[in-house]
Amino acid sequence: MYNRGIILASCVAVAAGVWLGGCVSKSGASHAASNAGQAAAQGQAPVKTALARNAANGASPQLAPGTSPYFDAPDNGTLVTYVGHATPTKEGPFELFPARISERYALRATMEGKMTIVAPDGTRLQMDYVRHTEGKNGNWTWVGRLPGALVGEESVITFGKNAVFGSLGASGGKVYRISTVEGQPYVMAASEVEVRSAAPSRRGDAREMLPSANAAPRAAATGIIPNYSNLGKVNAAAGTTSTNTIDVVLGYTPDYKAYRGGESATETVLTNLVEVANQAFANANVQARYRLVGIIEVGYTNNNDNSQALDELTWIQAYNDAFRPIRQVRENDGADLVALVRRFNSASQNSCGVAWVNGGTDSRYAYAIVSDGVDGNYSCYSTTLGHELGHLLGSHHQRETGQETGYNYGHRSDVGSFHTVMAYPVNGQREVNIYSTPAIQGCYGQACGVIAEADNATAFMLTVPRVVQYRATVVPFDDSSSPGQIVGPSGKCLDVVDGRTDNTARIQVWGCNGLRQQKWQWQSKSRALRNYGTDKVLDIAGANSNNGAGVQLYQGLNASNQRWNFRSSSIIATGGKVLDVVNGGSGNGARLQTWDNLGGSNQTWQFDPATGAIQVSSGRCLDVMGGGVTNGTAVQLWDCSGNKYQKWSLGTNGSIVGYGGNCLEARGASGANGNTILMATCNGSAAQAWRIRGQIRSDLNNKCLDDSEGGRSNGARVQMWGCLGNPNQTWELQPN
Repeated sequence: MYNRGIILASCVAVAAGVWLGGCVSKSGASHAASNAGQAAAQGQAPVKTALARNAANGASPQLAPGTSPYFDAPDNGTLVTYVGHATPTKEGPFELFPARISERYALRATMEGKMTIVAPDGTRLQMDYVRHTEGKNGNWTWVGRLPGALVGEESVITFGKNAVFGSLGASGGKVYRISTVEGQPYVMAASEVEVRSAAPSRRGDAREMLPSANAAPRAAATGIIPNYSNLGKVNAAAGTTSTNTIDVVLGYTPDYKAYRGGESATETVLTNLVEVANQAFANANVQARYRLVGIIEVGYTNNNDNSQALDELTWIQAYNDAFRPIRQVRENDGADLVALVRRFNSASQNSCGVAWVNGGTDSRYAYAIVSDGVDGNYSCYSTTLGHELGHLLGSHHQRETGQETGYNYGHRSDVGSFHTVMAYPVNGQREVNIYSTPAIQGCYGQACGVIAEADNATAFMLTVPRVVQYRATVVPFDDSSSPGQIVGPSGKCLDVVDGRTDNTARIQVWGCNGLRQQKWQWQSKSRALRNYGTDKVLDIAGANSNNGAGVQLYQGLNASNQRWNFRSSSIIATGGKVLDVVNGGSGNGARLQTWDNLGGSNQTWQFDPATGAIQVSSGRCLDVMGGGVTNGTAVQLWDCSGNKYQKWSLGTNGSIVGYGGNCLEARGASGANGNTILMATCNGSAAQAWRIRGQIRSDLNNKCLDDSEGGRSNGARVQMWGCLGNPNQTWELQPN
């Protein structure tokens, strides 16, 4: 069996800069489109996605407000166009060519199954679609493969807000990447020979834990799943569940944020690194995935040895209080694994990363350090995160002496000249982004592992179940609130006629009865209201912008006629008091409390899920004071800036979840005036349960959901109408 002892392993830097990326972008592109309901009703084939419908109608998808002009290039059938007469710059072996990005085209390519990119020398790279994923805060990732590309040679491109990052593949002896530097996107090109000839740095490899540390008390896992010990017990068709999903929190240093060009770009980079790691799972046919559940800036140095940083992050042999917030966020978000990402510094960090070789049941050793970027003649692969997380799953590098035991190792081979993601290269070997497995034969004509010697895929069958139980799952998998009813005028509920679940099922109001057809879940990513137990959402039929437009159920398309926001609202605590700005204050630093609902401007809020902002009618936003992540952190009003301390989402059990994964809480006796509003670890208690009562508006046209008969009768039609502020348009979203 492989060695279960916990040792320290480090990932080396690669000379001459194999930089698999840069910054990234979210184009949060809104797939505005008309509903396909009428087409389906008339016997026509409904268009599957809003984007496809736009393409069919000759319309373009809409990019999110505030998108940089560098990222709103027209759809001319290619992802990039180049800035004329611009001189390329040099970074390591790569030339960087300034470009403009068409995310409109990227969205269309996702629907059509191919993406074309014209390289700086005119070479047309046409990638076949493999998959795409949606990440946090609108980041999304395209995964494709050039014709003839082998396993592990996928293009993994992540789009975020005003940044893009990823690999574009190789063709004709050239390697292509895409990156963003200080807000400007670049296509990067280099010779494969130059990239492969980069000599590895051997500054740091692996070291055994000190015996005294091994003898320290073990930390119990808190996410125990009874009788679960083998990934083979999970049906491959089961999808994403707590049994096969490793929740990850990533931190980053201020230097790394500056290097990547700001908070939003950094978040997109980190999303890309996680998706590159997930591709290593997919290529090895391992039914597991990493899920990014939290991101936090950590006020820690960028310029010390990675091993020292790991010791101080782990809090066993060393300690640094700078890591207290990220360790708290781990608990808040239920993260199994944690990594700190820093800007690569070859002189001081001495490696591209370091992590404990774990894979056991001790959740203390769930930490890693990752270096990213280019420094002089050295650079770090975008696969470094997947490499370090692989160590946390128990993998060693590769067999060196032939005397090692076990099989949780990476694999490298002179035949075919390659190495898998957990192994180190020698003699210019090419990296294959795959966890080792002898079951895959596609590594440059060779098996990607050796039976009983180099087989991460088989070893992970045992280690993944241990790691996913380090912490109980906290962040919902579908990013949805708990199911609850939406109560309108005269106490009647939003209801699906006859409990139907098919497309075009009509929406009415009916006396509240607690049945499934009256339960709705808020979905944070799509900003939709999903009917519980179905895959259908509340939809304006035909994307009709006129007064009187009907409302129906329809397949979720992420279209503007299925996205909603909350205006002129009271936020109601358990016991009936409402969220209130103390003494009617409106300035920065004003505190919050609960109070009788007097309808004042200091009690009237709007929640815009597109930005995550909860804004009082006087204009300022709900803000976590000082970015605190501990229990008891105060909540205040502050100028709306769109920063991470002002992003909120609707969670389970009526919770409102904010920065660091904590929940908004009314501290004090239930139903009392003057209860202090603060942040606390989410616990599902009544003190953290909130209701939202006010207008439900459509992103399509800013009109209001309206009861056509004002609650007078069961079966009344629900429609869209210009917002009038009357009772017909007042709805209360209630948890559970």
